[in-house]
Amino acid sequence: MDLFGYALYSSWKGIPAPPCAYERDDGSRAPCNIGDYFTVSAEDKQALRLARGRTLDIGCGAGSHALLLQRKGIEVLCIDTSSLALQVCRGRGCKRCRQMNIFRHKLHPSSFDTILLMGTNVGLAGTLDRCKRLFRICSELAKPGARLIVTSKDVRTRTNRQQVRYHRSNLEAGRFIGERRIRFTYGRKTGNWFKWIFIDPVTLRTTAHASGWEVESIINAQRGRYSAVLHLASLTQRTLR
Repeated sequence: MDLFGYALYSSWKGIPAPPCAYERDDGSRAPCNIGDYFTVSAEDKQALRLARGRTLDIGCGAGSHALLLQRKGIEVLCIDTSSLALQVCRGRGCKRCRQMNIFRHKLHPSSFDTILLMGTNVGLAGTLDRCKRLFRICSELAKPGARLIVTSKDVRTRTNRQQVRYHRSNLEAGRFIGERRIRFTYGRKTGNWFKWIFIDPVTLRTTAHASGWEVESIINAQRGRYSAVLHLASLTQRTLR
């Protein structure tokens, strides 16, 4: 069952949500407020000021970022693997929505002026190796000089003992510190386990650079969260490296 999509859809329909959380495979739980997916944070609004032209919203969720850009006259294609999330997007007014997995997309290359990986959606790659592949896909879909707007978290700022233990176990197992295995819980219902990743600004810079992306700016928020705006270097610039 698409439990997260169901949570978004139920919230949109006005059905009171039971307690929701993201549970990690070491037993730790992070409460989830579904209402947050229907708003745009001040930091995200600041980053979105740099969006322009034809835009791709990867993992659009409830469509909040796309709606903000649409109101500015920007054309946005919303994509998500969840059909329920896309029903919410359409119902809220998102004009162009398609169900797809970005790793198996059938989009035309060099089609977008801006690509969004917001809501920490760079994490959907799951591992650092797949992050590299995700950035490469984004560079293939981007027009020359396009922008990529990313949000993630720097987990190295966490000092909680359980967090530190988890990060140490990742490193000891040869995994990147920000990788985790989580599942979504909605009341008594529990979703399937899946991999997620948080990458710090330094790792973002080096990983994205390999696919031609250069960091323009970093916007720091609370608890290690940040937004990054990148641009795709010209072919000449990439050739001269």
